[in-house]
Amino acid sequence: MSTSVNKEIWIPAIEDNFYTEWERVKTIAKDDSIYVDAKQVHIPNAGSVGTLLKNNSSYPVSAEERTDTINTYDVDSYQMPPIRIGRFDSKDLTYDKTLSVVKDQTGNIGERIKYDAYINWYIGKESGKHVETSGTGTSTSSAPGSNATVKDITIADVINAKGILDKQKIPQTGRILLLPVDMFHQLHADLIDDGNTIFMTESDGFSVLDKPFAGFKVVMDTEVVNTTSTGTVRAYGHSGAAGDLQAGLAYHKDQVSIAKKNIFVEFAKGPGMFGETVEAESWAGSKYRREDKKGVVPILQKVD
Repeated sequence: MSTSVNKEIWIPAIEDNFYTEWERVKTIAKDDSIYVDAKQVHIPNAGSVGTLLKNNSSYPVSAEERTDTINTYDVDSYQMPPIRIGRFDSKDLTYDKTLSVVKDQTGNIGERIKYDAYINWYIGKESGKHVETSGTGTSTSSAPGSNATVKDITIADVINAKGILDKQKIPQTGRILLLPVDMFHQLHADLIDDGNTIFMTESDGFSVLDKPFAGFKVVMDTEVVNTTSTGTVRAYGHSGAAGDLQAGLAYHKDQVSIAKKNIFVEFAKGPGMFGETVEAESWAGSKYRREDKKGVVPILQKVD
């Protein structure tokens, strides 16, 4: 009697673990997977627009050449280490049980890819391109390891972020305000205090406000970006420090990039395994789409 692994269960379970979060992030970002070349993503950036002539009377008109640039970033490897499947284990595993085993083994790779994307969209604390919270209310930052007392986010802070995007001539439709939990609830409370009737709901797997504010779809996630006290981004999973801060991102969804390659799943039999092993690997990456970093405005907590 054959006891081969049921690939019809294992492969979809692995793909779901890698890509369920990916499908959510695609709703708030630009999927540039078509631009993946080997292990790099090449995003075309249009050069300057040619000179428009009005009531021209001088001929011939000189030809102008537009010089486009390419914004490039690497895709990272995400690997699911080999999982041993005993000869008779596969018979007893349903899809849900298999997915649970995969998640236990990988620590939810899809979630890691998502949070790496948020980190890679962060443009840094650049002059004139970021906003700091300014509320009279204060709280303790929820950044890992932090005990910093910070100002709450306010309606005015969001309006300031909108103003930066407006001056950058970023389209109004398609703007996202992505906030970590505390900042999301602070803004929601400020909107209610200001007389707005606005509620939390769900959209594409995210908690959101049920109506746009200042032209933004307001989206919450457990965390977005964690930084040092000076605004330098922390890597995913960093334990942090006492003065660390959180940041949200105000941006246009077409100005932040995600990209992935296909997932590779391999099953193997080997001596001493008394069964089979399954392992998987995929590649994914992310970055802001424009070299000039326009279209993304970090909103950073400010120490009180």
